[in-house]
Amino acid sequence: MSIAAKFRTINQQIVASQALAAQKCQANTTKTEAARVIKSACPALHITRGRYQALDLLLGATRSGDWVDDREPIATLSNAYLANALACSERTVSRLLKGLVEAGILAYRDSPTGRRFRSKNGQEVYGLSFAPARQRLDELRVLAQEHRAKLASDRAAKRAVEQALRSLEDLRIQAENGGVDFTRIEADALAIKDMAADRATKAEALSILLEGAWTEVDQALHKGQKMSWSGDKTDTHLHPTNPETHVSSSERTCANAQDIRNSSNIASGNEMALEKEPCGGGSSEQEQIPLSRDERGKTSVSGINFQLVRTALCQTRPNFNIELDRWSDLLMAADTIRAGIGLSPSAYRLGAANHGDHVAALCAAIIAEKFLRGANISSPGGYFRGMMAAAERGELRLDKTLFGLINSSCAMN
Repeated sequence: MSIAAKFRTINQQIVASQALAAQKCQANTTKTEAARVIKSACPALHITRGRYQALDLLLGATRSGDWVDDREPIATLSNAYLANALACSERTVSRLLKGLVEAGILAYRDSPTGRRFRSKNGQEVYGLSFAPARQRLDELRVLAQEHRAKLASDRAAKRAVEQALRSLEDLRIQAENGGVDFTRIEADALAIKDMAADRATKAEALSILLEGAWTEVDQALHKGQKMSWSGDKTDTHLHPTNPETHVSSSERTCANAQDIRNSSNIASGNEMALEKEPCGGGSSEQEQIPLSRDERGKTSVSGINFQLVRTALCQTRPNFNIELDRWSDLLMAADTIRAGIGLSPSAYRLGAANHGDHVAALCAAIIAEKFLRGANISSPGGYFRGMMAAAERGELRLDKTLFGLINSSCAMN
């Protein structure tokens, strides 16, 4: 044992690193690739900031040619040099290096005098060897990937918990406005939030609670004949009037379209009003919707003529100062409408991901239209999520909602 080594406390981790360094290296790599893998594995190995800074200096001090064949990459930087570079004491440097050895990245290659150096002919090199890290390169790569996956999963679970809590808060506001007791559900949500469990477990529990809460509150509001998102099925809160008194000659529909609008087949969605060209010019072909974007959910807008949408959104267009001539115009204005009604970006993105951009944009526009007409929508976020839940069950009838808006009292230009 060398003079320098006999004062060093040896433990099991140091012995394991020394054993790895004594093995013949089989893995060929480059200095750049090795540095990338080793540094990416540092969070998984719980490498502190000081150790990471020392590691960075030592990696830079190795020679590129020492990472190939049977050569050994060794850094010969002294403790005094590292202490000066890291602005700390040499004792601190010794502790940092010991931590890197115990982590299985470095191994001691001590000279008889304890000094680190490289001979002029390069035959003798003493210092800190990266042989353990080179032997474990594949293992370190897997550790880094698993750590990144764990972080991504934890972030996703955190977002799911926050989203569920926001949804429950929206539902609580809607329940209180409708006179529904929300105390028990709120207590359950707080208990789940404070329980000693990982975020994934909390997210799953909150999701189950939210699903049951939606059903319970909706049933209570429905019994009390309070307005909720279930109104999209019938739109009973709107009072039908004769739309002909408000429609100009350029937008008044033909007699055939009027017959379709009053027929009993409206609910089936097979025949739509305004399917034919409007009388008096201004004809436009129905824009085709790419079904692949909207077939993700059970609700689709593929059978809805956009002229019907444009006519129904008679208050949204002037108030938001937008032109709606085709579906692409609605998609471009979706973010403006979403922000205008106070709908969170995360709730909108979730709805678009589950049911398609067209369905989400149209639902947001419908909420804006109803709000501008004075409808009692206390929580646009809760209303939107309710529409998405109805769409998931196949109960959201956007065609009937649009007809209800057209038949309601609305000053149409």
